[in-house]
Amino acid sequence: MDLQQIKRQLVIYSGLNALRRRSRTRPRVLFWHGVDVPADALICPEVFPVSLFKKQINYLRRHFDIISIREFHERLDGGTFRGNEVLLTFDDGYANNLHVVEPILSSMGLPFTVFISTDNISTGDFYPTSVNRMVTIASGLKELSIPTLGQVFPLTTDDDRISVSKQISREMKSRPLNEVKGIVKDLLANLPADEWNRLKEQYSCLQPMNWDQVRQLSRQGNVTIGSHCMWHICCHEHQDDEVVREQILSSKQLIESHLQQPCDYFAYPNGNYTDHSNGCVNEAYRLGFSAETKTSVDKSHRCILPRIAAYSADMSLFKLLVSS
Repeated sequence: MDLQQIKRQLVIYSGLNALRRRSRTRPRVLFWHGVDVPADALICPEVFPVSLFKKQINYLRRHFDIISIREFHERLDGGTFRGNEVLLTFDDGYANNLHVVEPILSSMGLPFTVFISTDNISTGDFYPTSVNRMVTIASGLKELSIPTLGQVFPLTTDDDRISVSKQISREMKSRPLNEVKGIVKDLLANLPADEWNRLKEQYSCLQPMNWDQVRQLSRQGNVTIGSHCMWHICCHEHQDDEVVREQILSSKQLIESHLQQPCDYFAYPNGNYTDHSNGCVNEAYRLGFSAETKTSVDKSHRCILPRIAAYSADMSLFKLLVSS
């Protein structure tokens, strides 16, 4: 056990975390992506192990008031937060949100929200960073050609594959949408179709829902469907303003068309936002969420409300995260 782990244990067992819970002055919004039995943690880091997820939820049930996003919205507008509220959210729209998350939370009567990227729901295409890791790390290729980046990457060793995957991921998260689509197309062009189909089956925990599944999920009384853009676009300053606007507004329209109900809530993919994107969110949605923890939970930040990534496999650290 290292020094940081020892410190965490001392905090937990000295009861300081309980004091922190009692002195909380703001609610917590937590987010996950997928929850399942990951095929490989390196390829599927978005997929949180279901056994650990159950432990987290049981802890939250004992110590917090888990509320719906609509109740969160009402308390935000009314200034009636008590400080012990927790909102459960899930990003992207993985099929395991229906098959794994929903049965667990419904059995406990707990509400949650899923923010979906509508293009992936419509096409069944895996999310860009998933494609990157599956092709770069899991396929066994010895080199990787990405014309959009003007590079051929050697994949001779495991270290090469991990390093190249991280480099491509950084490029995907910093470039405009048309170039990101080009990178994804380049990645897939390195594989024959049967190999890509094999990888999709092997890493099915990364599969997005389809619209039938989204409708099935939305019919559960404890679930709210929100928008996560159309193509999981990172809404940073390198994106064209009109592209960002279309991604934010058209995803809402598509969700409302398929579900025949309002889509009032939005979460930024990768947490990126600009003043322009915030204006679009404010125009179309009642609340928007970032992936930052530094923003205040108040009406002045209603387009970029903070969330805590609930990805710690260390329960002691998780307890500190939600109690700080």
